[in-house]
Amino acid sequence: MRITDIKQQKRNNNFYSVYIDGEYSFSVEKIDIINYNLHVGKVLDVEKYHEIIHNVCFKKCLNKAYRLLTYKARTKDQMFKKLSKAGYDDHVIKKVINKLEDLGYIDDKEFVKSYIDSRLNNKPMGKIRIKYELLSKGIKEETIDSILNSHNLSEYENAIKLIKKKIKGNYDIMEKKDELKIKRFLQRRGFNYEVINKAVKRVKDEERCKN
Repeated sequence: MRITDIKQQKRNNNFYSVYIDGEYSFSVEKIDIINYNLHVGKVLDVEKYHEIIHNVCFKKCLNKAYRLLTYKARTKDQMFKKLSKAGYDDHVIKKVINKLEDLGYIDDKEFVKSYIDSRLNNKPMGKIRIKYELLSKGIKEETIDSILNSHNLSEYENAIKLIKKKIKGNYDIMEKKDELKIKRFLQRRGFNYEVINKAVKRVKDEERCKN
């Protein structure tokens, strides 16, 4: 295997693309080029090639992934995009993500569960909004639906809480014009029409009982 070209990457100047026998093979940093004495015309045996792939590409990518996980949990898709942007090769990234999944450091199902709990505790919203946000993080729709359907998510009660928080005890706000604004607010939070109408009716009924 002969190195036929070494090119600095345009999207990430810290990395260099190494071509073997006229085809792209792997990416390394400048320090790796020096350490392994990589240059055009150099012949790599199979053992040295795999050593570079494992010790340089895989380990560096894995360490980068570990650092990213110290900041916050990531989905598979988020991690892939982060590592790809950092200049690592797709096939190396996939191996790293598989390793992280085996270790339990990346788990899309657990991510969905934690995300739902966090959203409900900090900023209550409906299933539609939660699902949209999770889809934007690259999680498969069937994974989201499965967990949302099994989760004890009381959209109705959450919608009532949001209405009461919005009107701040002033039930006069529940007039026709303001009622429409509240419904639109709940819609933006991801509640469906059935839940919204039931919640609004419940709050209005409570108002009548007090009067």
